[in-house]
Parts: sequence; structure tokens; C-alpha cells
Amino acid sequence: MTTAIDTAWHDLEEAAENLQAKESVFYELFLNSELFFVTDKDPSETEEGSRVTEETEEFNMPMVEADGKLYIMLFDSKERLADWADREVSVVGMQGAAILEGLELGENAHIMLNQGTEHWKEFIPDEIAWLKSNIQEKA
Repeated sequence: MTTAIDTAWHDLEEAAENLQAKESVFYELFLNSELFFVTDKDPSETEEGSRVTEETEEFNMPMVEADGKLYIMLFDSKERLADWADREVSVVGMQGAAILEGLELGENAHIMLNQGTEHWKEFIPDEIAWLKSNIQEKA
């Protein structure tokens, strides 16, 4: 399965020309796409594994530690997240920009998009800060 984000990331990785335009396409897709992540809610508390969260509801996004870095794992499909998790988990789907707006990350926190797929992407802390500042400028 190849998604629009996969295609945009592949185009950016292969770009020799129009790098800025391809970067813009990828980041816009990331910010405007529904992305999925594991939440700390018990899967047995949800109906058929999913539900609509309340606007004021709070939940935690578990972080994964690897090589001295902390990662928030995001996926552009529930299927990819389920393949990665390899167990029953509660899943939340939100627009990428909304996820970033709600995150308060430390210096060592990274975002990993589509871990375990051919077109995975690691967002480093400076890149995350840049994306968050761009969201705030547009608001």
C-alpha cells in the first residue's frame, strides 16, 4: 500500500530539482492528513477499538525510547499502526497540525512517521519546532 504521504516523501528524497516545492508538498500533506497514534487508553474501554474523543479530553501519547532518543510514533493509516504495534491498542486519529499543536516535547523528542515501512520519516526536534512555528504563523 502506497499512500499520498509515501509518494510525497519519496519524491522529496529523490528530488534533484524543485526541492523547495516538493518539501512544501510533503509538509502540507503531513500537517493536513489524518495521522494515527497509540494512546494510553485501555482498548477494552473503547467500542470496537475506536471512538470519538471529546474536544476537552486529555490522553497521553506513549513515547518509545531507542538509541537515547524519545519518539512519538505516528502513522498515516490504522493498518500501518496495527502492523507496527503487533497487539491490540487504542488508536486516536487527528490532523497532523492538531497533533503538533498539542505536543509539548522536550529537546530529545523526535517524531517517527510510518516506522517499519519503506517510506518512513524521522522528524528531528528542530524540524518539529519549525513546523510548529509555521502552524502558529498561519493561525
